[in-house]
Amino acid sequence: MITGFLGGTSVLWPMIGVQIPPWGNFSIPAYSLIVSYAIVRYKFTDARIVLTQAGVLLGTYLVVLGLPFLVASWGESELEARLGAHWWLVPLGLCAVLATVGPFAYVYLRNKAEARLMGDRRRYQQVLQRAARGMTRVRSLGKLTRLIVRVVSQAVRVRHASLLLWDKEAGCYLLVASHGPHRLATQSRYGLEPTHELVAWLLRNRQVLNREELLGATAAQATVEGELEHLEAVLVVPGFIEQELVGFLVLGEKLSGGFYTSDDFHAFSTLANEAAIAIENARSYEELVKVNEQLKLAYDRLMQQERLAAAGQFATGMAHEIKNPLSAIKTFAEFLPQKYGDPEFREKFFRIVPSEIDRINGIVRELLDFAKPAPLQLEPVNVSHLIEETLQLLSNQSLKQGVDVQTTFRDNGAFIQADPKQLRQVFLNILLNSLEAMPSGGRLALATELTDHVMRVQLVDTGCGISAEQQARLFNPFCTTKERGMGLGLAIVKGVIERHGGAIAIHSQPQVGTTVEVTLPVAT
Repeated sequence: MITGFLGGTSVLWPMIGVQIPPWGNFSIPAYSLIVSYAIVRYKFTDARIVLTQAGVLLGTYLVVLGLPFLVASWGESELEARLGAHWWLVPLGLCAVLATVGPFAYVYLRNKAEARLMGDRRRYQQVLQRAARGMTRVRSLGKLTRLIVRVVSQAVRVRHASLLLWDKEAGCYLLVASHGPHRLATQSRYGLEPTHELVAWLLRNRQVLNREELLGATAAQATVEGELEHLEAVLVVPGFIEQELVGFLVLGEKLSGGFYTSDDFHAFSTLANEAAIAIENARSYEELVKVNEQLKLAYDRLMQQERLAAAGQFATGMAHEIKNPLSAIKTFAEFLPQKYGDPEFREKFFRIVPSEIDRINGIVRELLDFAKPAPLQLEPVNVSHLIEETLQLLSNQSLKQGVDVQTTFRDNGAFIQADPKQLRQVFLNILLNSLEAMPSGGRLALATELTDHVMRVQLVDTGCGISAEQQARLFNPFCTTKERGMGLGLAIVKGVIERHGGAIAIHSQPQVGTTVEVTLPVAT
């Protein structure tokens, strides 16, 4: 500014009557040199672009102004002989036409020259922008970090592109990936503490660090400059998520020897911030996968424990249920040699022993049904019709006990895909439970209803009800309040309904009654 002012005073003072030597004129070239140095030193613009634009502009207007001048100079006599005193209209008209076309020609030629000059730079900036958009799809942190440095190194053609990321376990920014002809050794576990001056500069300024802008005037700047020299780095590009510095990209010199421009800084900053988001996403995904694996391992261990517990429960339940009939059979077998001649003993033997054997057979069959259910043989089934058939099987028992059975079917004749044999066993089991809960009579209401492609079946009895404690264990194997039976009935019922894609729920109040609700999907 001072140089420009001194240059202007040599013109200003004579205008107000003060005559001074024109020494200030010598500062004008100095001013031009200073501006040119600043442009080159701090990369306000690319000198090649400035020279190209100036050359295109000069060439265009040399044609615009020079061609009419040449026509006027060399063709004056010829034009005057043909047009007389109005010959000057030809160079003037040519000048007007060229002056009109000149700006358009300048813009066209300038764009062509810049495209040729800046083609490589624009190409790698577009590559970086596409990479920034696409890297969020990478889920592996290792692949992502290698992708980032490889894309930058190959697109920009630098000596090396290296990436340092915050490592929570190490408590520092570690070198995790590097690519290029002069790549850094990632095996060295090179790292920077969060208190290092380079990290502090990035946190404080939150912008691209250009090594050429460091003056080394302070001890902190000298430390940063020394670290950049150690890393053979020209640029350091930070990647932030809000206030958190996730990591930074370290770039060496371009192999072409060119310098980085403000457009490069913008492209690198965009890439670094998108990379920070992608890195955090990859970290979160890997942590999620790790947690999922831990949960799966814990689940497998729990299931193994539950299987062992179930096996123990099965063994205990089966031993308890089989023990009584075996004891009866054993007793008769022990007395058989002594009392075989007693007709009354033989009558009891042939009546009780086969009954107890059938009981053991029934226990084994229930265990098999629960442990290894038969595959479903699906076919169209009308649930209301199936319930009516099951009620007919129990009609004598309900009449004998004095149970009033009421039915309300609102299924609109809909069918479901089901195994009729297994589904009949489900409703038979539920109805038997209801009848056993009403030994002195009561009321049993059954209803079916079709809603939203779901068949709903409701059974309500006025029996003795079930306590809250027992309701919590109703579907557990070997849970029963009956004197006889293993307590597998409702567990088997639940399994059959769920294999049909349905659900079962039981609500009960002691001394009031029980409601069983079954839902099954309707065939479409």
